[in-house]
Amino acid sequence: MAQTTRHQLRTEVRIFLIVSGGAFALGLAIGFAAMGLH
Repeated sequence: MAQTTRHQLRTEVRIFLIVSGGAFALGLAIGFAAMGLH
């Protein structure tokens, strides 16, 4: 039971890191595109 919970938590953390990392990269890309346009 505890091992399953720990594995579930690790999976959620991995998904959170991927999503936050993707959002950060997207924000950087939009920022660079905006600077390039101006």
